[in-house]
Amino acid sequence: MFILSAILFAIAALLGAFLASKVLRNKETPKAVAFIHGGVAAVALIILILAALMVPAMGKGIVVASIILFAIVAMGGFFLIYKDLTAQEIPKPVVLVHGSFAVLSFILLLYFIFNYL
Repeated sequence: MFILSAILFAIAALLGAFLASKVLRNKETPKAVAFIHGGVAAVALIILILAALMVPAMGKGIVVASIILFAIVAMGGFFLIYKDLTAQEIPKPVVLVHGSFAVLSFILLLYFIFNYL
């Protein structure tokens, strides 16, 4: 389940990079891509939480840290989609922080997968 979660997060990351490139170049973001990005990331987070409930104590702190960071990233994502859907300017610094925290969360997940599974 951890690997499935990582694969889904990787797909979400690719879609997120595409969306970020649009925002950073002051282009319109495709709403369908934004919703797919969020949906895939949400499913990945749910799978990660379920997998974490089944993991033994070894390495669990890393998984919990990844989940907490991904949850913070999700809150930023809700803010960004709200701005996008209400035709407000999407703040570029928030996009960069959102992506940076997502990458950090993903690295923690990969660290766990490669060291504890």
